[in-house]
Amino acid sequence: MINKLMDSIDQVRALRVRHMSRYWKATAVIPASLFPYWQRTAQFEFKGIPQDAFFFARATEGLLTFFDCVRTSGKRCLLPSIAADSVWHAWARMDARSLDAFCIQHFGRTIAHVDQAEMGPDMENALATCIATARQLRGGDPSAPIVPRLFALDGSLFMPGGYGYRLVQGQVGCRRLDQHGRPEGALFYPVGMTAAVDLTRRDGSSCGAVAGCGGDGCDGGGGCGGD
Repeated sequence: MINKLMDSIDQVRALRVRHMSRYWKATAVIPASLFPYWQRTAQFEFKGIPQDAFFFARATEGLLTFFDCVRTSGKRCLLPSIAADSVWHAWARMDARSLDAFCIQHFGRTIAHVDQAEMGPDMENALATCIATARQLRGGDPSAPIVPRLFALDGSLFMPGGYGYRLVQGQVGCRRLDQHGRPEGALFYPVGMTAAVDLTRRDGSSCGAVAGCGGDGCDGGGGCGGD
């Protein structure tokens, strides 16, 4: 009885996320089979990941925000959320063609998943582009000293092994989350976050030759999308 009640509450919370999302039209056409597939398989790739509908809904919204960052910036972006990356991986495994068709329909292009190992120096630019564009999508100044919702996603969902971003005295810091999704270790302050702000103010660009989040085991995010 209690389990059924908790499941019902979880479903209601997930439905509310979808209805309140700016991407509600897009979420309505995501394959219904994706959630159960993700629920069955994500745990083998992402140890300790929650498997409830609310987590999936929030992670999916984060992924769509990231796709929007790629579309809006027209450049490579680094996905700063392992939770969102788990949905991307599951969808690509389950039905890559439907994922490509979805991206073309709602974001005007296919968005290739590029592993960090293949990015090289581009990872530094991609993280800076993503945070500036995510701020802009929320109606804010790309250079504003805030942590966008996308960057706060793993921390708010307690994603095991995810990335925790926070603002300290106007600077964006990053650190890994432990197996329980809680911050561990010292914050690392990516030079790229500050450099991206300066470049945005100077020439209107959301990206430049800047450093991403690195050091102390914090490399800043999951996969990369874009050209």
